[in-house]
Amino acid sequence: MSELLSGGFTRTHMTGRVRPKAAWLSRMREGRFGCHSTDGESVALDPTTW
Repeated sequence: MSELLSGGFTRTHMTGRVRPKAAWLSRMREGRFGCHSTDGESVALDPTTW
């Protein structure tokens, strides 16, 4: 997954909390998320980071 995400990747939770790539991937590896479903309401891409 790390190779698929840009170095500037961030994940914004519906609560507004923003996690940088390393922190988000670390929590994923630890199994700390208990997501039962997801619905992609919006995706924002910044072409300057490609």
